Amino acid sequence: MKYSTSDYLIDSFWAFEPIFNIIKFIRRKIKLIFLNLLEIDYAFYTLRILQNIPEALLIVYLGFLAVFSLIKFTESANGVRIYPIVTSSMQPEITPGSLVFSSTAMAYNKGDIISYSEETKYGVPTGKILTHRIIEKTENGYITKGDANSDSDPQVIGKPQIRGKVLIVLPLLGYLEILIKTIPGFLVLVVAPTVFVVVSQLKDLKN
Repeated sequence: MKYSTSDYLIDSFWAFEPIFNIIKFIRRKIKLIFLNLLEIDYAFYTLRILQNIPEALLIVYLGFLAVFSLIKFTESANGVRIYPIVTSSMQPEITPGSLVFSSTAMAYNKGDIISYSEETKYGVPTGKILTHRIIEKTENGYITKGDANSDSDPQVIGKPQIRGKVLIVLPLLGYLEILIKTIPGFLVLVVAPTVFVVVSQLKDLKN
């Protein structure tokens, strides 16, 4: 039998024996792990993963909708408001179809993008929420303008009109909110995915 270096160290220095025993134990465990990995049916598990990807994406999508709905439901209390952008007045900073998150601030300064309630020259709210940039701060209020517009907005914006300063812009997701507010969009984008996930989960539980 060949007398190895490890045997010599163990015979000569007793402290090396537990160290080599630990190394042998680790080597056996690693070898066992590799043998188990070789026995895995990778084709089967790959197929299962691919089959579950659509359902996983739907669950993530419904989770996003749940969080989005919670923010919308509590926006008056938490100060965060969400608005879809349907015009190109703020391009290239904000593209049409984007979703903007606005939050109230102690002060608004030149260069800030704000969402505000539009009013007529007689101070009557039009019901529209506009999202434009502050280009000048005056004693009477704020002068705003869309980045893509050649002229500033006709009315000076008072602080009570401001709903908040834009903090987050999510491209394209504004279309999602607009569609969900319609009956066909709600059925396709909310009801159908929910029913699919629930039925799928019930089948898995049954199996």
